[in-house]
Amino acid sequence: EALAGKMLAPLYRSLGFDRATVALATGPISLTCTLLGYAMGGTLVAWLGMGRALIATGFTQMGFMSLYVVLTLHPGNTPLLYTTVALEAFVQAMAMAAFIAYLSSLCTLRFTATQYALLSSIAAMASHTVGGLSGFGAQALGWTAFYAVAMFSAVPSMVLMLIILRRFPPAPQVPIELVKNR
Repeated sequence: EALAGKMLAPLYRSLGFDRATVALATGPISLTCTLLGYAMGGTLVAWLGMGRALIATGFTQMGFMSLYVVLTLHPGNTPLLYTTVALEAFVQAMAMAAFIAYLSSLCTLRFTATQYALLSSIAAMASHTVGGLSGFGAQALGWTAFYAVAMFSAVPSMVLMLIILRRFPPAPQVPIELVKNR
């Protein structure tokens, strides 16, 4: 996501989309789908548990990045742009909701603010390191290959997440009914 997200504005321009079309896609459509995605992500954490929700939403997000590959093959296709942006916003928010829940679960109640700030800063490093090189990758590979590489570059992270979750499983969640009855 750190690679792909940095190059979306140049991608949209090169595919021939005007500013108004991009603004509609990345504005109200994206916002609506993001809010729905956060709600679904929180629901998935409650239904599946934190570990399974993290894995499910991570692989889903990785798979839906393929829509950008498809978009590069159909320049100027406005319905495809809206679909791609909407679905990507939805699945990205689902994954983010599960990830935020996981980061929050790693924090000790006494030091929550400091620990969460440190963990979320580490999580954002990819956007400011690897993401900064994405322009070179897009220029060297072309849009279609760049977005395919960006999609598959998530595989090592997902494997690492599987290892971390196996080695350090999240604490069991307290059922909502028990919390309400306290």
